[in-house]
Amino acid sequence: MGSVITFFPIKGKVSSVNSMLTTTEQIVDGGTVNGGYWAVSIASPDLDGSYGSNGDAIFFFTTEGVYCEWNGKYFLCDRPLKLTTTPILIYDGE
Repeated sequence: MGSVITFFPIKGKVSSVNSMLTTTEQIVDGGTVNGGYWAVSIASPDLDGSYGSNGDAIFFFTTEGVYCEWNGKYFLCDRPLKLTTTPILIYDGE
């Protein structure tokens, strides 16, 4: 039996960090070649500004709009639960 790490009401759904909120590529100005416009496709950064593959984790947004990632086991319920133990981590909204 484990411990309750934290408890968040969330906005939206829980998603894999390997899913993208934006496009995976973007078109940028590559200049002109022989008098014509040249566009280049480059990789888009992830939500956190990084590039490359992610590990195995989930992400979600709290009802306050805070972005959270978690790579442990989790339980999801569509109604608030009454906890019988105090979570180890508590978000104070600051």
